[in-house]
Amino acid sequence: MRSLELSGTAKRAVLAAGLGTMMDYYDFLLAANAAGTVWLTLYFKPAFKIPSLALSIAILTYAISYVVRPLGAFIFGHMGDRMGRQSTLVLTLLLAFISMVGMGATPTYAQIGVYSVILLMLFRLILGLSFGGEWGGGATWVSELLMANGVGELGYWGGVYQAFGTAGIALASLAFSLTSILMPTSAFYAWGWRILFYIGAVVVVVAAIIRYRFIESPIFMELARGGKLLRQPAAAVLRREWGKVLLLALSWLYITA
Repeated sequence: MRSLELSGTAKRAVLAAGLGTMMDYYDFLLAANAAGTVWLTLYFKPAFKIPSLALSIAILTYAISYVVRPLGAFIFGHMGDRMGRQSTLVLTLLLAFISMVGMGATPTYAQIGVYSVILLMLFRLILGLSFGGEWGGGATWVSELLMANGVGELGYWGGVYQAFGTAGIALASLAFSLTSILMPTSAFYAWGWRILFYIGAVVVVVAAIIRYRFIESPIFMELARGGKLLRQPAAAVLRREWGKVLLLALSWLYITA
């Protein structure tokens, strides 16, 4: 089908958006694997002497990202509709980079005490904000670039874009599992798990450079030139389309549950 054929620009658009989204998912799920194993041993059990409490706080630290994701979507959705898709998506990757490097470099509880737990929570919060703006912003950018290039089947290519996220989930689980199996336990707990976050940070830098060198959405540029950008776009969506927003939120709650 001709509508499924992509020009060079459209292919790079899917890659530029998808690679960054893949690494956000990678970081998200890498932390999920670490929270109940490495982090529990190095941070939460020493900080909270009761095992059940330590496990609960570890899970809570991971869950922080879920709590702040809607806030990230609101903030970066507003920025994307005011500043442009491209620059906003570079910023979301900057936050993802800070989160990955931060989690990888956080000293253990034995080194700095309770501040280590606070730092992990802070970096998880930063990742949640980034992740909240990444997926929706990336999907919008890809869709607008494809439409501007005359590409049909947006649902199909939207699915391809989403597949990058699934790849990030698989990559994180595979990398964590293989590293923990192949490395000596002492080495993995000492530094091996940190390398996985650093590798992710390097790939995020590559994705950010690709995005930075790419083009802005032609549809956004046309709206900007015509003076049609709203002053408070995210707030306007909540006022005018609150029913659809609620319906989509409940749909995602059902999907993720």
